[in-house]
Amino acid sequence: VLDADNADAEFDAAITQLRQAGLPIPDIEAILNQADTAGAEEVTTLALQRLSERLEALEGERRAVQATIDAVKQGAIQPMPAR
Repeated sequence: VLDADNADAEFDAAITQLRQAGLPIPDIEAILNQADTAGAEEVTTLALQRLSERLEALEGERRAVQATIDAVKQGAIQPMPAR
């Protein structure tokens, strides 16, 4: 017998974790839609793919921020004057 309350709590927790990881709603919807029609392995594969894509994007942003920090430290970017 499935415990509906427990299943709902696990479902809500999964959504919360995916949102905290920064996945957009459409990605979460795709994962949840897959969960309705596919097995656990397919859902896991899709979730890992979307999370990996998110991590890659974050790493790109981090590199861009680090490059700007380095440019400021080297004096290549001057602070903006007050208006």
